Amino acid sequence: MVLYYDRGFDTMDEYVSFIANEEFGLATVRGAWIYGVDGGFLEGQKFQGRQKLREFLETNPDTLEKCKFEIIERFKENLASDVDPDDEEAAVEDDWNQFQ
Repeated sequence: MVLYYDRGFDTMDEYVSFIANEEFGLATVRGAWIYGVDGGFLEGQKFQGRQKLREFLETNPDTLEKCKFEIIERFKENLASDVDPDDEEAAVEDDWNQFQ
């Protein structure tokens, strides 16, 4: 995560990294090119480099919000699959997180 003294953490850079990570299924990367996957929010789009993807997302806030939502959902799925239902501490922590 990139930290700037005058403005704090650069969360947009993190979202661009997640989108360009093929494990999330939002885009495929071939060399410097990033392609939106079929059926995804970026379908039919291609970007030469992360900066072009970032510029696109900054000018298309609806697409950015959809991508953010999808990324967060994927993290939730991964976290849920990592929790052992028989682990009492994890159940207590889940209950605690509901109140925050």
